[in-house]
Amino acid sequence: MDNIVPHERKWFDAPLTRYFVRSMDGFIYMSEQVGRELAEFTTTKPRLYSPHPIFDHFGEPLPRAEAAARLSLDAGTEYALFFGLVRAYKGVDILLDAWAAMKREGKTANRKLIVAGEFYDDVERYRTQIAALCLSGDVIIHDRFIHDDTIPLYFSLASLLVLPYRTATQSGVTQIALHFDVPMVATRVGGLPEIVRDGVTGYLCDPNPVSIADAIGRTLDPAVAATLRANFAKEKPRYGWPAAADALERLYTMTLQ
Repeated sequence: MDNIVPHERKWFDAPLTRYFVRSMDGFIYMSEQVGRELAEFTTTKPRLYSPHPIFDHFGEPLPRAEAAARLSLDAGTEYALFFGLVRAYKGVDILLDAWAAMKREGKTANRKLIVAGEFYDDVERYRTQIAALCLSGDVIIHDRFIHDDTIPLYFSLASLLVLPYRTATQSGVTQIALHFDVPMVATRVGGLPEIVRDGVTGYLCDPNPVSIADAIGRTLDPAVAATLRANFAKEKPRYGWPAAADALERLYTMTLQ
């Protein structure tokens, strides 16, 4: 289970979810947040927590200069990355306000923000905000579906991944960042703190511009970034595919008892 209830809720969500839950024999949920939400629908059926495994099928990171060239970007610039579908709950508007605050404080010199992914919101709303904040030269928008063969380019180029979500359960994007050793800044919402360990693989913050800007600034410090990247080797075994397979096998056994 990625989500048990949608991020943007409708009146029919609860009855349809109850109908679905009644037809299942057991559940694996990928964040404790989803486990708590599942308890609203059933507390008697077998269930196990098993975090999303790492997306390790993308191969090794590419040389940064090659990634920049293939994305038609400047390898001499440092990039922060937002990656994935752009929807209201993911807080890209908050991130833009945070980047504007950093720019006013002189902290974005030779740095740019990439927003890569399909916009499920009106992209013009964000372009208007970017213009109003005088960020037209600071923010790069790639409004399109990002194919698997292109994903390594973004994560090989980025200095950090930002997840400025207002709400969350968990995010598969964190498991891509773990594979490519990209430090993360994530808000303290839902299951994100279960994956992004504060001071270990990145920094946690509150879903507001000041807190996000502060966390980005700390993570972009070269010495801090090097320490965070060095921690990834110890974190990755927690999210291996064998552990996920073992959880599935254990759940199947539980349903037969």
